[in-house]
Amino acid sequence: MSNSLSQPRDAGCETTFKELLQLAAGSGRDVTVITEILKFIDAHPQLIDFPRIIQGLLNALNEMEKPPVLFVGDFDPVVWRHECHWIISNRSNPRFISALGPRFFSGDEARRRNPIIGQGVQDYAFPYAMLWHEPADVDGAPDYYRLVGQLLVAHQESSGASDLRGQKYNAYLKLRTLCAKELLTVPAELNIWSSPAIFMRSCTVFDPSISVDVHADAFPAVTRLVRYCGGDQPPERRGGGGNHRGRMPVRSGLGVVVSQGVTKFPLDDPDDPDLLPGHISFVVPRLDHDFDEELPDGEITAPDELCLIDTGGEVRPYVAELLSHQGILAHIARARQFLPFGFNLLTLPELANLLFSVTDEFLQCRERFRTAPLPEQVGIRTRMEALLALHLMLWFGRSLEDCTKLQISEGGARPRVAFELIPAKDLESAEFRFLIPTPDYAAEEQLPPETVRKRGAAVSVPDMVGAATLVLGVRALPSTTGTAVFAGKVKKIESEVRVLLKELGGGDPRYTVHKIRSYLHRQIITDTHDVVAATMLSGLPCLSANTALYYTQYSVDHLRSLYCHSVRNVLTAIYGTVGLEAPVTNVISSSEMAVGARNCLKLSAVKNNLEALLAVLRKRPRKDIQELIHWHNCLTLWTILMFLMATACRAIRNPLKAVEEFEQRSGHGALGDKGADDGHMSRLVVMPELLRRQLEAYDAHCCAIRVKFKYGLPAQTPPRSGFFLWFADDNRLYYEEIRPSHIDAYMRQVVGFTPHPVNGFRKLLRTELAERGCPPETLAAFMGHWLHGEAPQESFSSFCPGAYVQSLHAYLLPLMRELGWMVRNSHLVKEAK
Repeated sequence: MSNSLSQPRDAGCETTFKELLQLAAGSGRDVTVITEILKFIDAHPQLIDFPRIIQGLLNALNEMEKPPVLFVGDFDPVVWRHECHWIISNRSNPRFISALGPRFFSGDEARRRNPIIGQGVQDYAFPYAMLWHEPADVDGAPDYYRLVGQLLVAHQESSGASDLRGQKYNAYLKLRTLCAKELLTVPAELNIWSSPAIFMRSCTVFDPSISVDVHADAFPAVTRLVRYCGGDQPPERRGGGGNHRGRMPVRSGLGVVVSQGVTKFPLDDPDDPDLLPGHISFVVPRLDHDFDEELPDGEITAPDELCLIDTGGEVRPYVAELLSHQGILAHIARARQFLPFGFNLLTLPELANLLFSVTDEFLQCRERFRTAPLPEQVGIRTRMEALLALHLMLWFGRSLEDCTKLQISEGGARPRVAFELIPAKDLESAEFRFLIPTPDYAAEEQLPPETVRKRGAAVSVPDMVGAATLVLGVRALPSTTGTAVFAGKVKKIESEVRVLLKELGGGDPRYTVHKIRSYLHRQIITDTHDVVAATMLSGLPCLSANTALYYTQYSVDHLRSLYCHSVRNVLTAIYGTVGLEAPVTNVISSSEMAVGARNCLKLSAVKNNLEALLAVLRKRPRKDIQELIHWHNCLTLWTILMFLMATACRAIRNPLKAVEEFEQRSGHGALGDKGADDGHMSRLVVMPELLRRQLEAYDAHCCAIRVKFKYGLPAQTPPRSGFFLWFADDNRLYYEEIRPSHIDAYMRQVVGFTPHPVNGFRKLLRTELAERGCPPETLAAFMGHWLHGEAPQESFSSFCPGAYVQSLHAYLLPLMRELGWMVRNSHLVKEAK
């Protein structure tokens, strides 16, 4: 048995452990086994959320018992499992909570944050804190817990000679991130379903750069920990700094208003006449806000931001520096207009040349390969792979790295790599499947599956350009193993792609890798003006889509339709240049899945919630004061939710605005729910007639209920624009302001109401309105999703308030009617009259 099963390292834990063991002994449990479990998982002194940790251990034990069985020491897994079940069954036992403290169990509901964070998580990262996390991907859970089992075996068999605190914490961070992924995969090269010895050898030789698994880059920290547990020694670092070679000094920049999102924005457009060298960095000050909910990047924008330019250490006069800043800002603003023409876009003749020339050259190479001697076949194969990569980059928008990891998969198999070919079957065409970029949701809890859209991780699109034929042509070449298609290294293929572009373009410098890679992204934007859909389909990072991705969950069929429409139109024009008709590809429905943002509410879930509120509001409360207060809180919740949906307001304090704050004739108003107090990111909203009548009815109700409770609330000033009411422990009635945490609490008090994030309507609105055809410019103005150069009333904008309202309400109002919104009046107002 290893050193890690010795006595607990923290003497302060003995009291808590003794309390648990006494409870176990009093219940007739095996105290020796429970002591072994505590040592095995290196338990935290306070046993924080211990039942959930034990549940994670139990899940790992279940996967460890599958062949080949993983053994740790001489313990009996059956006995351990019985004791684990006993601990879990007592998670809500008052005796346990009284003896072990309130942190013993945090509740059965889903939590956003590991409670061990801030309580010594770096000391107890592995295995204790790691066992707390549960994978969001249910289908990937067996692989994850088998991996955890292998890690537990490696950890317990280690000599314990080295201090692996840092390595354990790094591995924990990577595993925690993996658990939050919608698609959780483990590289096949690690052989987790083999014996511990084979797993150890696999970790020793694992190279993420050659692995095709989509999460391969997350596993070096895990494999390092396994190697160190197996006897390898972490490298020693000696000496201080002093070697600053290659480092650039950080210089202060000029104050400008730019976008928040990424740290660097590359200016890599080779045909932009305004292009300046170098990179710009966005330096954003830390924001202090009073929000209860975690908001994604870009939702709260600082009023002052700094733009830094890296000029390679060159010293220039202030005027030149200023002009350089202004030139880059102008470049960024123009680039975000996404015009359908420009030097940086491929022309129709260029597209036709690339489509036909690549196919012809590939067929010629295949014929030469058959008769060429063996030494020449290597070069011909590299050329064929480069032709295939060029074709895939152009028509599927994939990066060269993704293309070289292409694999052939079955249609019903779970996606495991970034890019896959699903061969044709029967009358259906071949399809290419790729993963969709998704935001990081490590801090957002999962909602009940029946209330949200079913979420997937990948989209498949039909092969409309004959790419599958080229893939199978390369796959048929000798020396190809497994399901991989490409045999060459990325750098070698990239070099050959550049040679091909020079040849196919006749030396024209306009044929660049950047144009090829970004073509599909720009084409979809030209056809749809939807930057989010273009980013999803092409995978090309785009600052303009960063924030909107958090609020968009398109159906797979919607994205397939957009892709097919764009490519079909281009192919029709290309074949028309040579007097031919484009081949026809039948597009059929793929699935009911949606991709992108998480927790996008179903319309049926919103309808059910509104019905739950109406079930209360339709009944006049009796004389009981508690019923009247509950009725008032439900009316407040109804009004708030209607306001959030009609205005796409964020989760802020006191969101309700008085009717007087809107322009009376048109209903226009400014909503400053983003940014600092100066309101620099305020946006135009319009109060529909339905909302105006509801706000008036609610205001009248608030006046009436204040009169009714004038003796119960004598010295209190009511919050502006509405309030909740609650009884305190002293049996007195108090106002409670409207804020996200209170809204969430009162959601949970309504029978039949499924609580959801207060920002939840923003995802529903952006997704539903976009899929129903609402113009992306209108949606961006409605949601407040714009960057420098995209604001509705900046120099490049043709924003017309009247046209904006007309366009928005053509889609928003039918959606609200479909959900069942109506005006609810108060009986107190009628009684007062």
